[in-house]
Amino acid sequence: MVVNVESLNRTVDEVIIWSFLGVSIIADKFMASIEVITSKTRKIKYTDPNDKNVSHYIEVPVWNDTVANLTLMALGSSAPEILLSCIEIIFNNFEAGKLGPGTIVGSASFNLLVITAVCVVSIPNSESRSIKEFNVFAITAFSSVFAYIWLLIILIGISPDHVDLWEAIVTFCFFPVLVVACYIVDKGCFGVFKRKQDNDQEATLGISTEDEKYRKDLMQYIKHLKMDENYQDLTEKELESLARAELQKIKPPQKRTRAYWVREGMRVLTRRQSLTLSPKLIQKSGELRLSDVPRKYAVIEFEASSSVVRENQGYATVFVQRRGNIEIPAVCKVHTTDGTAKVSENDYQPLNKIVLFKANETRKPVLIKIIDDNEFEENEVFFVQVNSLDCSSIIDCLKDDEADTTDIRKYFDELGMFNIKDDEFEIRLSNVFDFGLMKIGLNKIHEVIIEDNDQPGTLEFKHNCMLIKEHCGHARIPVTRLDGCDGDIQIRWYTKDGKSKLNRDYLGKEGYLKFCNGQRQRNIEIEILKDALLEEDTGGFEVFLDPDDASLGVKVGKIDRVAISILPDEEFRGVLSRIVNNANQDLWHIELHKTTWKEQFKNAFSVIEGDIDKACAIDYILHFLSFFWKVLFACVPPPGIMGGWLSFIFSLSLIGLLTAIVGDLAAIAGCLSGLDDSVTAITLVALGTSLPDLFASKQAASKESTADNSIGNITGSNSVNVFLGLGLPWVIASIYHTTKNKTFKVEAGTLGFSVLVYSVFASICVASLFMRRKLKAFGGELGGSTKLKWLTAICLILMWFVYIVLSALQTYKKLNVQLV
Repeated sequence: MVVNVESLNRTVDEVIIWSFLGVSIIADKFMASIEVITSKTRKIKYTDPNDKNVSHYIEVPVWNDTVANLTLMALGSSAPEILLSCIEIIFNNFEAGKLGPGTIVGSASFNLLVITAVCVVSIPNSESRSIKEFNVFAITAFSSVFAYIWLLIILIGISPDHVDLWEAIVTFCFFPVLVVACYIVDKGCFGVFKRKQDNDQEATLGISTEDEKYRKDLMQYIKHLKMDENYQDLTEKELESLARAELQKIKPPQKRTRAYWVREGMRVLTRRQSLTLSPKLIQKSGELRLSDVPRKYAVIEFEASSSVVRENQGYATVFVQRRGNIEIPAVCKVHTTDGTAKVSENDYQPLNKIVLFKANETRKPVLIKIIDDNEFEENEVFFVQVNSLDCSSIIDCLKDDEADTTDIRKYFDELGMFNIKDDEFEIRLSNVFDFGLMKIGLNKIHEVIIEDNDQPGTLEFKHNCMLIKEHCGHARIPVTRLDGCDGDIQIRWYTKDGKSKLNRDYLGKEGYLKFCNGQRQRNIEIEILKDALLEEDTGGFEVFLDPDDASLGVKVGKIDRVAISILPDEEFRGVLSRIVNNANQDLWHIELHKTTWKEQFKNAFSVIEGDIDKACAIDYILHFLSFFWKVLFACVPPPGIMGGWLSFIFSLSLIGLLTAIVGDLAAIAGCLSGLDDSVTAITLVALGTSLPDLFASKQAASKESTADNSIGNITGSNSVNVFLGLGLPWVIASIYHTTKNKTFKVEAGTLGFSVLVYSVFASICVASLFMRRKLKAFGGELGGSTKLKWLTAICLILMWFVYIVLSALQTYKKLNVQLV
């Protein structure tokens, strides 16, 4: 049987690339679990700096950012390299291989040289980025060079070509030493690089007065929406979404973790939905922008809540008013309902009418015929109601001859609200208009009283005291007209402060209340200011009717004043607090904690996780190629279960399994192509495991204001790769060989030369970053002028190519440099 080696080699290479696609997808799950774990918070109690008797509770992170970056975050981004090194030793009878160590060194060189170069040029022209936590970066930068120099010391100097148990233990122990050292520098313990803080208590607790300010601003914003009649129908979920959108405007962008950017990079690489606030993610999370909500409703209601008409007057005139958005046409339905006055007893003629408001019309009269008779009757009442309009309402009105078909057809055709087809037997309507810009107000029922009286009447308040809740926005105070309703009259009203103060807690010092002929009850409206809603105590004020400033003949009744008490609404306060707290949470964290198995499988079967509108040909191709991996890894428990630890364990196990397969495939590919394992490790495998980090750092560099998450974590990851990725398997192998009275051999030849070349270039790279930070011509570690940033990037990439070429030449003994 003849085997085509070239074809087989190509197939193996394709399978390796396909496997790296799977590694990227499961690594996304792994980083999501790490993000959930490290985002855990705890509540602590602190004393208000302005009032020592007041205490507050605040949630602070359990994990220190620096510790999280050097432990779980570094493990997440370097898991394939670390696991490959461990698996190779364990399945190689605890003997050192070339693939694991070579991948770690090759990945380190790619990370430091190539990724840094990409980040430098990713910054827009004339902009720059600097590392904020420079003290921590200085420690990790030194460690990233020292770690590889340490390898040279033990492989060439102390114990050539083998590793003793104590050397392996020391190598591994450098990992916790690095974490503790960075933590000390970060916290400024023992006076080491102590950071300047204006308030030590705030520094300790992580409390920011700015956060409190944003919280108060957000509280005011929500209260303003609740008071605004345009937004009173919004649900709590919609208010929360609006609050989150507002928070994004007033608050600086939230600091992202390294795990976030690694996930973002992996999603860019595999053409999946971005974790940033894309419109699809906004819609999925109930996110709603204020522009999505109508700015102004047309509010339609009766002008007065009650009126009186004499039986011999012939018609009762009821006024329907429109306020709010009067720039658009509006329609409503007005109809009558029996009270003690009945249609069946010929007291009045029923009405079922469409009221049409043209643009800028605010007031429309409605006439109701009153039937006069010769019998003596007590005062009787019936009711008029205003409702929103629908197709059935129009049909009823047309059938009752209350609206002319021709006029309505012309009117609605002009508005584009209805298409009306009218023939001899049939009326058909199809609604093509959105009534979202119109709503019915509170005065939607009007009482009509039929009586015999010719007096202007007596005015008094309907109640002598009223309780209103703090979030109502307006106090609507009813004034009743008794003993006659003839003529147009008015009366002056004024307010007097109580606990609530004018212009601070409410608006409306005085005004005139007007009654048209026949109107029996109208309301005084006083606006409650949103600033008053922050008060904890009950507020209040009084409203008076002025008998000395009223129309001729008008009297003031016994109830000439009303006491208004503003009560705190604890339920409303609870809703506000919940909305603000939820809005303050990062949407990214909300999505992580709320993800379910159902959503995972749904996303796995969908192109770009359901955002098909943005899909292109390459998205469908990658969906087809990654479909198996996406469905397989959808079985991993969601990160919201058990605080992320269950997903962490499953993901890490699957990464280990997949890494073992990739290692074997890489070895097979090397054999088929004639490449040595060392060359395969520093090229194909290192490149495949580092591509997600490349995209992650590029995204962080272009979208964040600092360089911490783009290059600040590279040095830490490179250090952890040696201390954990080589230290741990070396400890395991050294213990095994010690129990067998054998020596754990690690040949320094190719590995030592590769480490040496990398150490030289790493020192140059770190020095160049320090230089870029200090020299004003560069502006910072990243970015700067076009010429300078491209010069830096080209130099770094050339060093990486030189590293690859020199390592390959040494492997094939073209250089044959003897280090021992």
